[in-house]
Amino acid sequence: MTLDYSTDPVRTRPTRGAYHRRTIAVAEPGIVRAAVEDEAHHFRVTLHHDGKTVTAAEGRAVRFPWDSCSGALAKLDHFVGEEISLRRGSQIEARTHCTHQYDLARFAIAQAARFEAGLPGTRQYDLRLLDRVHTNFRAEIRCDHRLVMHWEMDGAAIIGPLPYAGMDTRKRLDWGVPSPDPDLVEAALMLRRGLMIARSRDHDNVQFRLGWGPDLSPREEGHAPGVCHTYSDEFIDSARTRNSWVDFSWDANLLLADFPGVRKLPADLAT
Repeated sequence: MTLDYSTDPVRTRPTRGAYHRRTIAVAEPGIVRAAVEDEAHHFRVTLHHDGKTVTAAEGRAVRFPWDSCSGALAKLDHFVGEEISLRRGSQIEARTHCTHQYDLARFAIAQAARFEAGLPGTRQYDLRLLDRVHTNFRAEIRCDHRLVMHWEMDGAAIIGPLPYAGMDTRKRLDWGVPSPDPDLVEAALMLRRGLMIARSRDHDNVQFRLGWGPDLSPREEGHAPGVCHTYSDEFIDSARTRNSWVDFSWDANLLLADFPGVRKLPADLAT
C-alpha cells in the first residue's frame, strides 16, 4: 500500500503505524534465491554454488532510495569463491557494497549451508517496529513466524534482555561475542539493520523520500562517508534520491508478495 500524503502535507507519516521489513532465502540444490523488502528498499540476489563455494552471483534492484544503489549489483561477483558456510568471516569489504545487497548475499550463503546440512530450504524473517512515541520501545523479529528475538530499547541502546543488553546498535560491534550461536547472531544482525533503517520514518526523512525536501546529495543530508557503495567518494556528492518510499504499516503481507516461498503473517502481526 502506497500512502498519498500530497493532499495533507502536515501528516508526514502514519499515526500508530509500524516499520516492517521482510527477508527470505530459498535454497535448492546448487542455487539459493534471496530477497529483502522494506519501506525504502527491495533487492533480490541469486547465488549459484557447487556445494562448497559460490560459483556465480547476480541480483536485481527493484526499489532503492538513491539513483546510484543499483550500480552496486556488479559487485556481487566478489562473492564468487566464497565458502558455503555459516561462518560470517570474509575477505570482502562490506563498505564498498550496497549494505542491503551484501547482507542479503551473506544470508543466502548461510541458507545454502543449512540446506546442504539437511535443514529446511526456506527461512523467512519478519521484523516489526511500532512507531516510537518515547525513547523506550520494543523491537522484535520473527523467523518463520516464530518470535526469536526481542530487545527493549532506550534510543539506540539495548537495555535487555541478555546476552545483548548494554550494546549500542549504532556501533559496528562483533555481534558474535555475546553468543556464538549462528542463528542468534543472524537474527541480531537483522534486527539491528532494521532499527537503523526504521529511522527513515522520522519527519525530515519522510519529506525527503516523498520528494518534498530539497534535492540533496548523501553528504548534504548528513550521511557518513565511506560506509557503503552510495556513500563512497564516487557517489556521496552526486547521488540523488529516487522517492522510493512505500508505507506498509497496515499490511506487511504486501512485502515480497510475489516472491516464491513467502508465507503471510497472521493479520494481528501484519499491522
